[in-house]
Amino acid sequence: MKNIIIIILVFITTSLGAQSAFPTIEESAEHQNAKPYFIQIKESKSDREFFPKLYPIGFVIKERDRVKRKTKYLLGDFVSQEEAEKALITVKESGYKEAFVIKIAK
Repeated sequence: MKNIIIIILVFITTSLGAQSAFPTIEESAEHQNAKPYFIQIKESKSDREFFPKLYPIGFVIKERDRVKRKTKYLLGDFVSQEEAEKALITVKESGYKEAFVIKIAK
């Protein structure tokens, strides 16, 4: 019964476009063990995209640029550039050919 309630709650939260579905870079950086390397998956006009194939690799955060009216989707929290580059291979094999590694200043 608990699993059904959790699934329904996740579906409702996601369907309503709740902001908590993705943490922001600021929220990630506030995390005590935040790591500086991320993979920019894509930049899109939509702020409601999901990346289920990539969830096993890391968490996805979104950054909304209100001036450009675009959202950047980042996968991450990698300790080193080498770790991010390894994950980038899987990301590109999953269909995100334009993805690349970025470093976030702490």
